[in-house]
Amino acid sequence: MNMPDKTAYYRATKRVLLLAAICALGSGALLKGAQWSTLILDESRTIACLLLLAYAVPVARLFRGQYWYFALFIPLLWLPLLVLASALALALPPAGQSDGLAEGVLLVYISVLNAFSVAGAVVLGLAARAAIAAARTAERMRTRRKDG
Repeated sequence: MNMPDKTAYYRATKRVLLLAAICALGSGALLKGAQWSTLILDESRTIACLLLLAYAVPVARLFRGQYWYFALFIPLLWLPLLVLASALALALPPAGQSDGLAEGVLLVYISVLNAFSVAGAVVLGLAARAAIAAARTAERMRTRRKDG
């Protein structure tokens, strides 16, 4: 691997780690917010859709080069970071009366909700990037036909 390839490789790796960490912190914040307010649970589908869009935009913008497939590692790296973020969220003071079973069910619910958001965001982001690349290629082909 020559120097420009190494630079692009390390940049893509850093982006994957950064986005996985952001997704895990988002899950921890969502878990802590759900402990404090039932509004998050009531609006969980809307929040999941907003998270999906918020996670998909960086995937579509950052993974367009040679290492576009690195985005597929985000859900894999997200899992261990999720465990750390959830442990941190549960270690913070509870919101009022603490019930271990309710916190566990809430943790599972928020984790599954965020897992679908992260996986869906990677698929949506890569699909958007592929559609943009296909549109640019089609535009170049049309321009060449007109010129030639």
